Amino acid sequence: MEIAISDDGVGIAPDVLERVFEPFFTTKRAGSGLGLPTVHRVVENHGGSRSLSSRPGEGTTVRLEAPGG
Repeated sequence: MEIAISDDGVGIAPDVLERVFEPFFTTKRAGSGLGLPTVHRVVENHGGSRSLSSRPGEGTTVRLEAPGG
């Protein structure tokens, strides 16, 4: 099973993209930096995987894959 979430927002800069799954990393003033790391851990603990692709000015796509169907 795969879930893909996309937007057509401002995208994520390459130097930020490589850090978004690090605990406590955030670019938001009021962010905790725990949202995406938590998602990553839950998906991984269930035997799944995740990927993230983004281009500045074009948006971002997060794909979560889980075993089963």
